[in-house]
Amino acid sequence: MALSTINVVDYPNNIGAGCGFHPNAIDLGSGKAGHSFPNFIQDYFASGILHEQHCMGSATTFSTIRIPGITGIAWNFGDPNSGGNNTSLDLEPSHTFSSPGTYTVTAVITSNNAQQTATSQVTILPAPNVIMPSLSDRSQCADNLGNATFNLTGLDDFILGGQSPVDYTITYYASSEDLDAGNAIGAPTEFLTAGQQIYAAVTNTLTGCKSLMQLELVVNPLPVPGNPANIEECGNASSVAAFDLTQQISSILGDLNPQEYNVAFYTNPELTNEIQQPQMFNSEGQTIYTTLENAATGCSVASQFNILVLPQPSLPENSTFEGCSPFDLVAIAGEPESGTSYSFYNSEEDALSDVNAIANANKYVVKDNTGRIYIRAQDNNGCVNVGELVIESGNCFIPRGISPNGDGMNDTFNLSGFDVKALKIFNRYGQEVYSKTNYTNEWAGQSASEKELPSGTYYYMIESDNGEKKTGWVYINRQE
Repeated sequence: MALSTINVVDYPNNIGAGCGFHPNAIDLGSGKAGHSFPNFIQDYFASGILHEQHCMGSATTFSTIRIPGITGIAWNFGDPNSGGNNTSLDLEPSHTFSSPGTYTVTAVITSNNAQQTATSQVTILPAPNVIMPSLSDRSQCADNLGNATFNLTGLDDFILGGQSPVDYTITYYASSEDLDAGNAIGAPTEFLTAGQQIYAAVTNTLTGCKSLMQLELVVNPLPVPGNPANIEECGNASSVAAFDLTQQISSILGDLNPQEYNVAFYTNPELTNEIQQPQMFNSEGQTIYTTLENAATGCSVASQFNILVLPQPSLPENSTFEGCSPFDLVAIAGEPESGTSYSFYNSEEDALSDVNAIANANKYVVKDNTGRIYIRAQDNNGCVNVGELVIESGNCFIPRGISPNGDGMNDTFNLSGFDVKALKIFNRYGQEVYSKTNYTNEWAGQSASEKELPSGTYYYMIESDNGEKKTGWVYINRQE
């Protein structure tokens, strides 16, 4: 039978008269209802629970729809692994599920003094799996201003840990405030920082699910080297010296712990040609480049110093000398250059070791007419040069005359090879006009009062150190 009116129940959850039944409340007028209404809307409960957010790690919020007059709801999220958080009495609760999966959420709803139960299936999708990059991947060495430039996109593969980058996007944020405001880092390939915390948001492009990661970017300071001074070594005959560069390590380290730092030496400023044996480095003199590296961080800084080769002191120009024994080696060697001294030895080994020097070098006696001695030249820098002197003793005669005219030939009565203990000169009347002990070649025809004696024949008496005495004559020729 077709109906012309519709009854209304105001409170269908209440029992008896409390349900608010109104017969014929709606008059259809000339319209007729050809079919009866169902007793209840079958999908009422199924559509009575709404939820938002379906990604693991984020809170899912719940609410109800089309259920008027609600005075209380007892929720069960079907997630016993969440412990006490599995239930709630909030009208519009939120719940973070313990793992991905499908859950049956139940709500026991009290409305209009009656209860009804609503259920809903909620599927929680997995969030992107993220992996913290290692400290070394998040660390860089500072520049001279204490900053470093990071290519953050270089961390993408580490964070995804093998997941396809096609399915995910990674966005970086410089602070939590920027993360909340959605202000991503504009140039992640050139992010300049002195070290800080940043955030990475990893989003699954298929599901929209997101994972957040807090990253610490570490900027390791550069080590501060000491100021190594230049080092000097004495060169050999080829102007090459052997340097122990490792003696510079302590000054390069300064106050740093040698167990925590490495020092290396190079011959070029590009630091590509490392010196493999720095404790024995032969060089003609050059600039040495060094690196001081923190063994833990790998951060290093370069410095440099110079190595200088000092020249060998000069030896006498003449290596062979002929004369009469005993010889004055000091006079034979001549005056050394400024800052250099000479000493004399019977063997090269002694000369190099500076032991057993000839004690009386002013009166050196040659045996067998030829002697080989070694002269050691040492300068104020400690540089040494050793050479050989050949001393040859010939037929030695006491001069028969002198010509003291200043021409450098026969100007003096030279007895330097005769080891004279005392000399006396007499005129033809037997009067002593000159005398000298420890004589060599000081008499140039002068009297004891330093007056020139006239040309003529004079007589001498020589007493040697061995006690031997000799007499004879000598002629002074003052003619030009």
